[in-house]
Amino acid sequence: MPQRTRDAAVSYTVTTVGHNGRLADRSLLKNLHWAPGQRLSLDASIDTITVYAVPAGDHAITGDGFLMLPAAVRHRCDIGYRDQVLVAAYPNHDRLVVWTLSAVDHMVASRIPDHRGRTADGYLS
Repeated sequence: MPQRTRDAAVSYTVTTVGHNGRLADRSLLKNLHWAPGQRLSLDASIDTITVYAVPAGDHAITGDGFLMLPAAVRHRCDIGYRDQVLVAAYPNHDRLVVWTLSAVDHMVASRIPDHRGRTADGYLS
């Protein structure tokens, strides 16, 4: 079985999304050293949002230090008020990734072994 290593610099949290798209937990923003006003670019797929720190970004960390997910991004990812999301900070890449819990469910389910000990991605447990 291939060995998997963990990047110790990466940190995670599960947080709630407010009615205006604000992520309740801002600890990972501090891990990235993103201060209020930090300009950001957001890329969204069906269940994942990647946030990059860029000088000319269209978005920014709020004045009180929170990340706001714009309505268009939330709608694309089907994220609603009070939904929880998994957030990961990648300091070595100056980026933050937000996954819907349906994406997390899919990632975890693909690693649950069947009766022969094989996972959906082919690994033996």
